[in-house]
Amino acid sequence: MSGREQWIVSLHRSTRSEPMRAANRRSGTKRRRLGRFTAGGAALALLLAACGGAGEEDQAAPAAEEPEAPEAEKPEGDEPEADADAASDEIDLSDAAAFYEGNTVTWVVPYDPGGGHDAYPRAFVPFLAEELGADVVISNEPGAGAMLATNRWANEPNPDGTRIANIPTAGVLMHLLTGNDAVEFEAEDIAWLGVFVDEPAAVSVAQDGPFETWDDVLAADRQLRYGLTGFGSSPHFTLALLDDVFDLNMDVVSGYGSSAEMNLSMSAGDIDMLAGSIGSALAQYRAGEAQPVLAFIEPGNMPDGAPDTLHSVFDYVDDPDLLEILQAHASVYSSARGIVASSRIPEDRLLYLEQAIERALNNPEFHAVMEEQERELNVQNGAWFRDEVQVVLNAPDEYRDFLIAVTAEGED
Repeated sequence: MSGREQWIVSLHRSTRSEPMRAANRRSGTKRRRLGRFTAGGAALALLLAACGGAGEEDQAAPAAEEPEAPEAEKPEGDEPEADADAASDEIDLSDAAAFYEGNTVTWVVPYDPGGGHDAYPRAFVPFLAEELGADVVISNEPGAGAMLATNRWANEPNPDGTRIANIPTAGVLMHLLTGNDAVEFEAEDIAWLGVFVDEPAAVSVAQDGPFETWDDVLAADRQLRYGLTGFGSSPHFTLALLDDVFDLNMDVVSGYGSSAEMNLSMSAGDIDMLAGSIGSALAQYRAGEAQPVLAFIEPGNMPDGAPDTLHSVFDYVDDPDLLEILQAHASVYSSARGIVASSRIPEDRLLYLEQAIERALNNPEFHAVMEEQERELNVQNGAWFRDEVQVVLNAPDEYRDFLIAVTAEGED
């Protein structure tokens, strides 16, 4: 029995003695009992009830109040958007400003030129250079799935603030959670300075296909199939988690060359769903290629242009322990394109750098450049980034076990 199979068995064994009645669906007639965990010994309990989407009938029903997803622990004091500015009131930044003025700052891109990981910083550095009064240059340093360069600068002795970088945040956080040997640093070695794109994960089905909503998926009377470009990818973890939590017992079709190829296969009925970022899902929706039905987004915060059929995964959750796991997964992928540096940079320079990054991220001219390039942009500051990272690092051990099990499954 594989590690993931053992994980799933423990999920269902732990619930047999304490069944929970699932809430009514929007139809008011159909009920579905979903796979879930319950607490027992050292094992975390996950308890899931399908309570439909966000329909009017649910809102009008005299049922118990819906639980709110647990929020990450935030630092005491100022709100995140004022975090760096508030700290600057207590720290003299004049020396830091003088240090950066006319200096050269290297931005490490841990990938080859081309592609999104290179395009975002390349478009951004002129605006950061303007804020710092420095010359900011790109250094492409690919290797080991971005970890070669990241390990190098994270362990640089006596960093002075002239090296910053972008990272594939999801991959780095998952490595940190699972203790992967590829990571040669700790989370506290990293200064989490800002985010180019806050893009939560989403699941889509075929337009004009057999399913219109996630409720339709849950009510399916046959085995479902989802598509992947490869095991161990971000969509793999998202769909595997939903598969296990909702007890769907889906089949996996892997090896597609691109999301476009998967969309064609989904339209033909070869697979039932695929996963990706919410930005990609909405782009596919606008192109008539797919219908987004589920997203790792807080209820009520759906992006502009989202169809009425798109609902939050948190609309289906009725237990705080499960909320904690799903929130950790949401946080892993929400800050996909992070801006980072060594946390051992002198405090005044690090704060000055974070403030400059935040101002440049919010520069309307930078936004215009990214819009011209037709690239998604949903910037967040360092305080927001640190909150998301903390949610992930505080994830239950069972979420770590899940990541390890699915990773091993992909290696088999």
